[in-house]
Amino acid sequence: MDRQDIYKNLESCPADIYEKLYPYFPMFHVHLVRESYFESLTYYECQVFTTLFLNFFYTLIKKEKIELILFGDVPHGAYNFIIYCLARALGIKILFVEQSFEFKTFFIYSSLEEIGRFSNLNI
Repeated sequence: MDRQDIYKNLESCPADIYEKLYPYFPMFHVHLVRESYFESLTYYECQVFTTLFLNFFYTLIKKEKIELILFGDVPHGAYNFIIYCLARALGIKILFVEQSFEFKTFFIYSSLEEIGRFSNLNI
């Protein structure tokens, strides 16, 4: 499925998922306005774009039947953070695989809340 097909058949994120994600909208906006294209938008304009991105990623996840989302780093931008929050709300498995230069190893975790917990680390 290409991007044009997704735009033509864009689905709305279900209300229950949207309600779970709504508390994160201010954080989505903070990330969004970091990009020059969005920096001069009002809060409500950012909300419209955030909803469009949310619907786009929801449609992509559903149409492609995505069961796992793999990140190479912590989400630093609006798009990755929206995908992360949407995947959690949908119950999709998430895996972060991040290289640690200090220990010459990788950190593998499945939620942002796990960052800094090294109980299983064998150094």
